Amino acid sequence: EMFESRAGGTDTWQDVSPSLGSLDWLGDFIQFGDDVIFVGSGHTPVKKTLSATHATLFSNLAGSPPTAKCGARVRQHVVLGNFAGDDIYAVQWCAIGDHEDWPTAGTSDALSKQAGRESLNPEYGQVNAVLGGEKFGIVVQDKALTRMTYVGGSTVYEFDTYERFEGRY
Repeated sequence: EMFESRAGGTDTWQDVSPSLGSLDWLGDFIQFGDDVIFVGSGHTPVKKTLSATHATLFSNLAGSPPTAKCGARVRQHVVLGNFAGDDIYAVQWCAIGDHEDWPTAGTSDALSKQAGRESLNPEYGQVNAVLGGEKFGIVVQDKALTRMTYVGGSTVYEFDTYERFEGRY
């Protein structure tokens, strides 16, 4: 369950869990503008507007984002990673500047909005985390770190695996 308090240190907590019920706490919180997004394994990403009235429930993130294990904000994109049942080696990002617009990767709509998807080398294992940043992001796999650097255009991000952990499991 998710709870919030705006009472400044008092014991007045309100349940703001999404209507789908409690969430697995293995996941990430991402702030994008005035929204906080929760991404967790096995659940559609949910969001809550921070300036909304007290005890407003989390609700499904609009735009049909993929169900992912992890995520972060990288520049002006929400980047999600590890799509169980689909591609545990991939990351996908929303339209630039719009965390509730998830066009199908590779389509002209996605290209025009700088949205996309990248499958990383499966030799390095599944995507376990995405670390966000204003200049670039880091994708953490079982046996490697990969920097995703924004270049814009139809490429959007370049991926450079710069650290490999040989012999680790």
